[in-house]
Amino acid sequence: MVAVQYQDMKVKTKVSGRVYIALSFSVPPELEAPMNQRAAELGMSRSQYLCRLVQTDLHAANLLDPLKLKPAAPPRIKRVITP
Repeated sequence: MVAVQYQDMKVKTKVSGRVYIALSFSVPPELEAPMNQRAAELGMSRSQYLCRLVQTDLHAANLLDPLKLKPAAPPRIKRVITP
């Protein structure tokens, strides 16, 4: 594992055997809250939720065999969305 220092001075540890990619995309304002809420309901971070959606789509398109996937990243702290 590699420790990474970010601007806010928090240290995060990268998990070996995983590729870290940064995505930036725009969404309509009304999509952000439900996306965050659904990820929280599943006990996932938003990144984990989006990764799962991509995996599901790639499997449906026969581009990914889910049985060949490596184990998932360690579980994260479950976020609670309050209205």
